[in-house]
Amino acid sequence: MVGDASPYDLATVPTELWRDIIELACTDGGATGRSLILTSKFFHTLANDSRLTSVALFSLDHVQCFLAFVRLRPSEWRNPVRHLYLSFLHEPVISANDESCEKWQSRFTRTMNNFMVLVAPYLRTLTLLQSDRKQLPSFRLDCPMLTELAVWGDISAVVVHSCSGASGPHLPALRRFHFISNEYKARTCLLAPSSWLSTTRLTHLRLSDIDNADEREGFTDTLAGAIGVHMPGSGGSDAVSPQGKGILLPHLRCLWIHGSEWYIASCLEEDWDDGWQLLMPKLREVMKEAERERGMRTLIMERSWRKGRIWALRLWDDWLERMEGLHGCWVESEDEERALEGPDTVKPHEGGQIWD
Repeated sequence: MVGDASPYDLATVPTELWRDIIELACTDGGATGRSLILTSKFFHTLANDSRLTSVALFSLDHVQCFLAFVRLRPSEWRNPVRHLYLSFLHEPVISANDESCEKWQSRFTRTMNNFMVLVAPYLRTLTLLQSDRKQLPSFRLDCPMLTELAVWGDISAVVVHSCSGASGPHLPALRRFHFISNEYKARTCLLAPSSWLSTTRLTHLRLSDIDNADEREGFTDTLAGAIGVHMPGSGGSDAVSPQGKGILLPHLRCLWIHGSEWYIASCLEEDWDDGWQLLMPKLREVMKEAERERGMRTLIMERSWRKGRIWALRLWDDWLERMEGLHGCWVESEDEERALEGPDTVKPHEGGQIWD
């Protein structure tokens, strides 16, 4: 009745509809879910099924607290985590000679293995961040339903196995992979014929923070071999069949390359920038051949050395956008990427920004 001041009965809305609304709302790392369960008994009951749809954890201590929470309240562990954001950027840097280092590594491996056993079976998207100043111990990454992965840093569970000969992560459903690292050898290992990527059916790949050193490691030749294109002047036939033996990524349809010239290379008068001058023309040629031979969609983005490194913020935004079905890191153009990066930093080399 018009003018009736009586409260609206939430129960008049079908429970199934409320569950759909809450599940769509709980895509922010857990903040909405935590707020809903404190609102009323009605929302506490409904939100229990969806509040862990997306979870963001920012340290090993956070992971341990999450495990303790689930063990204390097993009845609330109904719908498992589907979207996970894990950041270890602020873990303490412990010298390898310090006796506490081995204890911390053992704690990390044990905790992460227990955690991944819990969340891995139903995980759909995963973002992992690690500081370049601290390499994390390896942990199991077997996610049968994971379709999208983003990694910043030399995460051993994802990268090191490719060159060590050990078994890599098991990600049979993986379709999109974004890898950010300033370690050129990690990229070469990732694209080697023996890489764990050969066990996936990857369709979208983005490699970010390519820099001057990559061409010295033969990055463009490795990339060309991985995607199955023939480079003029490299010998062999004029084209390589995507179904040919040894092609690492025969199902790849879209390839993004994000390059950033070293600040130090742009300042010195020596030949530090020779690698950059060699890299970009060859890279454009590889992408051109990928479009011609494979019908692949490609995009090269050259990042100014004046851009401050903001990957932690950027990956957080990308993770949230992808849960909502938006582009995230899979931009349509270099202009879109430039808008996401923001304006140039006046002095990016000060305050350690260039290395963070």
